Amino acid sequence: MKRLCFVTTVLVTMSGIAAAAQIRPSILPPRKGLIQNAWVEPSAPTSSTPVSLYVSVADPLQIDKATLRRLSHRFVLSVWWTNAPAGAAGPASPGQHAQSLGTLSPGQYAVLIQSFYKGMLVDARTLVFQVH
Repeated sequence: MKRLCFVTTVLVTMSGIAAAAQIRPSILPPRKGLIQNAWVEPSAPTSSTPVSLYVSVADPLQIDKATLRRLSHRFVLSVWWTNAPAGAAGPASPGQHAQSLGTLSPGQYAVLIQSFYKGMLVDARTLVFQVH
């Protein structure tokens, strides 16, 4: 039942994002919090090394909060961004978030990354990687 709810939530979220992207007028200014890049390190993870997920946005934002949910070989990372105070230096680069996924067993994994700014979902990406 939990798996069905999780899959349904992911599908509804992705369809909403696709619909919003199609009807977004080009006259609106670019949105803050758009995902620029997402990657895992090490680039070829093995079951003996911990895996870290990195997400970056083009804007100089800082993390308000981040949540990670896991169901088997799937993760959902939700990141809430806020404006960085002028001259403030945080623990990570502005506009970047690092999240440990831990040591994973061999197999294929998928991560749905959701980016929020001012309480609104502004972008989402799916990252798929293999652990050997």
